[in-house]
Amino acid sequence: MATVLPKLVGDRIKRREDPALIQGLGRYVDDVPTVGTLHAAFFRSPYAHARIKSLNVEAAKNYPGVVTVLTGADLLGKVGTIPCGAAGPGMKVPVNHALAVGKVGFVGQPVAVVVANDPYIAEDAVNLIEMDVEGGCSQSHRNGGGGSARRGRPGAGGPARYAQSAR
Repeated sequence: MATVLPKLVGDRIKRREDPALIQGLGRYVDDVPTVGTLHAAFFRSPYAHARIKSLNVEAAKNYPGVVTVLTGADLLGKVGTIPCGAAGPGMKVPVNHALAVGKVGFVGQPVAVVVANDPYIAEDAVNLIEMDVEGGCSQSHRNGGGGSARRGRPGAGGPARYAQSAR
Protein backbone atom coordinates (compact mmCIF):
# COMPACT_ATOMS: atom_id res chain seq x y z
CA MET A 1 0.00 0.00 0.00
CA ALA A 2 1.36 3.43 -0.97
CA THR A 3 2.09 6.14 1.61
CA VAL A 4 -0.24 9.11 1.36
CA LEU A 5 1.64 12.41 1.15
CA PRO A 6 0.08 15.50 2.70
CA LYS A 7 -1.64 17.82 0.27
CA LEU A 8 0.34 21.08 0.23
CA VAL A 9 -1.32 23.02 -2.56
CA GLY A 10 -4.55 24.62 -1.44
CA ASP A 11 -4.26 23.48 2.18
CA ARG A 12 -3.36 25.56 5.19
CA ILE A 13 0.09 24.88 6.56
CA LYS A 14 0.69 25.33 10.25
CA ARG A 15 3.53 27.83 10.60
CA ARG A 16 5.51 27.77 13.83
CA GLU A 17 6.73 31.37 13.61
CA ASP A 18 3.29 33.01 13.40
CA PRO A 19 2.42 33.29 17.12
CA ALA A 20 5.61 35.24 17.90
CA LEU A 21 5.09 37.57 14.92
CA ILE A 22 1.42 38.18 15.73
CA GLN A 23 2.26 38.98 19.37
CA GLY A 24 5.04 41.39 18.40
CA LEU A 25 7.71 39.07 19.76
CA GLY A 26 9.40 38.38 16.43
CA ARG A 27 13.11 39.06 16.08
CA TYR A 28 14.43 40.63 12.92
CA VAL A 29 17.97 41.25 11.72
CA ASP A 30 17.59 44.98 12.41
CA ASP A 31 16.75 44.13 16.05
CA VAL A 32 20.04 42.30 16.68
CA PRO A 33 22.45 44.69 18.38
CA THR A 34 25.94 44.61 16.90
CA VAL A 35 28.90 46.55 18.20
CA GLY A 36 30.64 48.73 15.65
CA THR A 37 27.90 48.63 13.00
CA LEU A 38 27.85 51.64 10.71
CA HIS A 39 24.73 52.95 9.00
CA ALA A 40 24.37 54.62 5.62
CA ALA A 41 21.89 57.20 4.35
CA PHE A 42 21.80 58.40 0.75
CA PHE A 43 21.33 61.91 -0.57
CA ARG A 44 19.25 61.41 -3.73
CA SER A 45 18.40 63.62 -6.67
CA PRO A 46 14.91 65.12 -6.91
CA TYR A 47 15.63 65.92 -10.58
CA ALA A 48 15.05 63.79 -13.64
CA HIS A 49 17.99 65.41 -15.42
CA ALA A 50 20.36 68.19 -14.31
CA ARG A 51 24.00 69.20 -14.26
CA ILE A 52 25.49 69.38 -10.77
CA LYS A 53 27.09 72.81 -10.34
CA SER A 54 28.14 72.26 -6.73
CA LEU A 55 27.67 69.74 -3.95
CA ASN A 56 28.32 70.98 -0.41
CA VAL A 57 28.86 68.14 2.07
CA GLU A 58 30.97 69.98 4.68
CA ALA A 59 28.15 70.46 7.19
CA ALA A 60 27.33 66.75 6.97
CA LYS A 61 31.01 65.77 7.41
CA ASN A 62 31.25 67.92 10.54
CA TYR A 63 28.04 66.59 12.09
CA PRO A 64 28.74 64.68 15.37
CA GLY A 65 28.66 60.90 14.88
CA VAL A 66 29.35 61.00 11.13
CA VAL A 67 32.24 58.75 10.09
CA THR A 68 32.47 59.89 6.47
CA VAL A 69 30.57 61.41 3.57
CA LEU A 70 31.29 60.13 0.07
CA THR A 71 30.42 61.69 -3.28
CA GLY A 72 30.80 60.48 -6.85
CA ALA A 73 34.08 62.37 -7.13
CA ASP A 74 35.44 60.46 -4.12
CA LEU A 75 34.62 57.09 -5.70
CA LEU A 76 35.73 57.94 -9.25
CA GLY A 77 38.60 55.63 -10.20
CA LYS A 78 38.28 53.62 -6.96
CA VAL A 79 34.95 51.90 -7.57
CA GLY A 80 33.98 50.52 -10.95
CA THR A 81 30.82 51.38 -12.84
CA ILE A 82 27.54 49.52 -12.51
CA PRO A 83 27.11 47.19 -15.50
CA CYS A 84 24.05 47.43 -17.71
CA GLY A 85 22.00 44.26 -17.34
CA ALA A 86 20.13 44.59 -20.63
CA ALA A 87 22.83 45.37 -23.20
CA GLY A 88 21.78 44.06 -26.58
CA PRO A 89 23.59 43.95 -29.90
CA GLY A 90 24.19 47.46 -31.26
CA MET A 91 23.01 49.10 -28.06
CA LYS A 92 24.94 52.06 -26.68
CA VAL A 93 25.83 50.94 -23.14
CA PRO A 94 25.45 53.74 -20.57
CA VAL A 95 28.11 54.47 -17.96
CA ASN A 96 26.46 54.23 -14.55
CA HIS A 97 28.46 55.27 -11.49
CA ALA A 98 27.51 54.21 -7.95
CA LEU A 99 27.09 57.90 -7.05
CA ALA A 100 26.32 60.66 -9.58
CA VAL A 101 29.34 62.32 -11.16
CA GLY A 102 28.79 65.77 -12.72
CA LYS A 103 25.13 65.23 -13.59
CA VAL A 104 22.02 63.40 -12.47
CA GLY A 105 20.00 61.36 -14.90
CA PHE A 106 16.92 60.27 -12.96
CA VAL A 107 14.85 61.09 -9.89
CA GLY A 108 16.23 59.24 -6.88
CA GLN A 109 19.73 58.77 -8.29
CA PRO A 110 22.22 58.52 -5.40
CA VAL A 111 24.43 61.62 -5.28
CA ALA A 112 26.19 61.21 -1.91
CA VAL A 113 26.22 58.76 0.99
CA VAL A 114 26.63 59.54 4.67
CA VAL A 115 28.13 56.84 6.90
CA ALA A 116 27.50 57.27 10.63
CA ASN A 117 27.40 55.39 13.92
CA ASP A 118 23.62 55.66 14.16
CA PRO A 119 20.94 55.54 11.43
CA TYR A 120 19.25 58.67 12.78
CA ILE A 121 22.51 60.60 12.77
CA ALA A 122 23.13 59.52 9.17
CA GLU A 123 19.66 60.72 8.16
CA ASP A 124 20.09 64.04 9.97
CA ALA A 125 23.45 64.61 8.28
CA VAL A 126 21.98 63.85 4.83
CA ASN A 127 19.54 66.70 5.38
CA LEU A 128 22.53 69.08 5.70
CA ILE A 129 23.83 68.33 2.20
CA GLU A 130 23.23 71.05 -0.39
CA MET A 131 23.28 70.54 -4.14
CA ASP A 132 23.16 73.36 -6.67
CA VAL A 133 22.04 72.28 -10.13
CA GLU A 134 21.66 73.81 -13.56
CA GLY A 135 18.89 72.92 -15.97
CA GLY A 136 17.04 70.82 -13.42
CA CYS A 137 14.03 69.00 -14.83
CA SER A 138 11.94 68.09 -11.79
CA GLN A 139 9.90 64.94 -11.38
CA SER A 140 6.72 66.90 -12.11
CA HIS A 141 6.45 69.86 -14.43
CA ARG A 142 3.52 71.05 -12.32
CA ASN A 143 6.04 71.56 -9.48
CA GLY A 144 7.87 74.13 -11.57
CA GLY A 145 9.86 71.71 -13.73
CA GLY A 146 12.87 73.08 -15.55
CA GLY A 147 15.08 75.96 -14.47
CA SER A 148 18.01 75.94 -12.12
CA ALA A 149 19.15 76.20 -8.51
CA ARG A 150 16.27 74.99 -6.33
CA ARG A 151 16.12 74.39 -2.60
CA GLY A 152 14.11 71.79 -0.71
CA ARG A 153 11.73 70.41 -3.27
CA PRO A 154 11.51 70.81 -7.01
CA GLY A 155 9.90 74.16 -7.74
CA ALA A 156 11.37 76.09 -4.79
CA GLY A 157 14.40 78.32 -5.41
CA GLY A 158 17.93 77.49 -4.20
CA PRO A 159 20.07 74.35 -3.84
CA ALA A 160 18.20 71.04 -3.62
CA ARG A 161 17.96 69.01 -0.44
CA TYR A 162 16.51 65.55 -0.72
CA ALA A 163 17.17 62.54 1.48
CA GLN A 164 16.23 58.91 1.58
CA SER A 165 17.87 56.36 3.87
CA ALA A 166 18.91 52.84 3.14
CA ARG A 167 19.74 50.44 5.92
